[in-house]
Amino acid sequence: MIRSLAMGVSISTLGHAQSNEDQARDYVDEEGYKVYSTIIPRDPTDPGQTLVIEAQTFSFAMCLAPEGESAPILEPAIANYQDLARRRWHLIRKFSLSKPYTLVEKRDLDGYFEKGSGGWEGFYSRYPKSGGYFFLSPVGFNSSKDVAVVAMTHSCGPLCADGKFSVLRKKDGEWKPLDWKGSRCVWAA
Repeated sequence: MIRSLAMGVSISTLGHAQSNEDQARDYVDEEGYKVYSTIIPRDPTDPGQTLVIEAQTFSFAMCLAPEGESAPILEPAIANYQDLARRRWHLIRKFSLSKPYTLVEKRDLDGYFEKGSGGWEGFYSRYPKSGGYFFLSPVGFNSSKDVAVVAMTHSCGPLCADGKFSVLRKKDGEWKPLDWKGSRCVWAA
């Protein structure tokens, strides 16, 4: 079952934790960056596009509810996510993406949307081929680090945003979507 949440308000109201980016620690989990690199969309038809990723993690309210045999598989990763989500983390250049990318501080992205600062027009004049920007949660893992949960949102205009939690399993050294039973949510504007 998938629940949808139409967004008419700022995505940041979905439950992110600490807003003081000065207190953010570097997110250094190598496996976490492999998960991020798996979920960030790849479009080989536009190799010139530069991806913009917010440099601080967001902590989205947990909306995964595994059922039956999926519960013991996902619950440890969900618990780890909830523990990590209590604080913001600072992302570093450890992504392995097929496109160039830039990490932009939250205060800099927020600056485009302050009154009189140009909004999306100002953002796109600075990042013309970006298609918007991504923000990510920390990655929650089970104890053997072969199941992961992570949230990602893509924002691209005044009423252009989407996001979801992804659930992945590492098999044969690669992260792949995990088929599981239960309810989940997606959000869009």
